[in-house]
Amino acid sequence: MAENSGSTGAEPIPPPEYPSPHFPVVFADGASNAAWGRGVIKWYFYRSEPAMLNPGAPARDAAFAQVVMPVDAFAQMSAFFDQLVKSLVKDNHITQERVDQFRKSWEDHNNAPST
Repeated sequence: MAENSGSTGAEPIPPPEYPSPHFPVVFADGASNAAWGRGVIKWYFYRSEPAMLNPGAPARDAAFAQVVMPVDAFAQMSAFFDQLVKSLVKDNHITQERVDQFRKSWEDHNNAPST
């Protein structure tokens, strides 16, 4: 009797070069409400959603997904995004002045007195 090595004879399927058409896509207008502790950080993605029953009502920011990551992975992702922003500025997709405005707005937000 032949010994079974656990192989089925089929070659493993290599990962696709590009995401499949069924790959999930998330559209977000921003991220908010970060909290951290016990080695993880979490935050919510939000979208500016129009009112469904009153077309004249202003859009509201609505959280739709929570992301939870290990702190190290979040820091790595932040470094990745920092490099992307530098490339976006270099390639003229956004100005450095606009990036500085966004950073200043978060500095002001973080330094605001609590109510």
